[in-house]
Amino acid sequence: MPAEDDLEALLALDVGVMSIHDSPLLGTLTLVTRDWHYDFLINEQIANELIQEARALLRGDSPSLVERNE
Repeated sequence: MPAEDDLEALLALDVGVMSIHDSPLLGTLTLVTRDWHYDFLINEQIANELIQEARALLRGDSPSLVERNE
């Protein structure tokens, strides 16, 4: 992990989603940062949740993580 105050190192520069299995539906979510890339295995439910969260962010309706954790 980068230094706590190095937010640019945490900025996602690219993202990719790739299907790896049809039944059950599984795929990978890849996030690329300045220093590394991170791969996550996701299922259909998580893929749908990611889409809904991204839509809320783009609408300006996304709550901050601080509000969510209180």
